[in-house]
Formats: sequence, structure tokens, C-alpha cells
Amino acid sequence: MAFVSGPRQVGKTTTCRNHADAYINWDKLDDREWILAGPANLVEQLDLNRLSETTPVVLFDELFWHKGLLPPPIRGNLCTSTP
Repeated sequence: MAFVSGPRQVGKTTTCRNHADAYINWDKLDDREWILAGPANLVEQLDLNRLSETTPVVLFDELFWHKGLLPPPIRGNLCTSTP
């Protein structure tokens, strides 16, 4: 698993799609329903339940919008200093 982050419009999605066998985007309603239906549904929809010569790569885009899936962002000042 890899997490790719960076500023907007620099080619993150395009670069990752060039290496992925399947592309799932949280912003697409059909894809969102697949994700919410659970892992078994994704395995079936993406035909991942068969042997293959290479490891399949699935790209999940915009998944951070799914509330509850990822831990909440760290808030506050991480740096502390003493005078």
C-alpha cells in the first residue's frame, strides 16, 4: 500500500493510473457504492478472485473523503518550545 500526496494539479492521479490495473474513485457514485459494499464486493467487481501472473494494482482515488475510513488529521501545534 502506498499513500501519494502533494499539491493539487501536479499529476498524482495520472502517474498512479499509469501503474494501476484498476481505478476506483470515491467521487464516482458507482465506485463509492462498490467501496461501501465491502471488500468481498470489490474482489468480485474487479475480478480479483483468480490467480494471475502478476500482483494486481488497484488505485483508490479521493478515498480520504470517506469519513471514518482514515484517522482524523492531527490538529494543533506539533512543535513545542520553552522560552
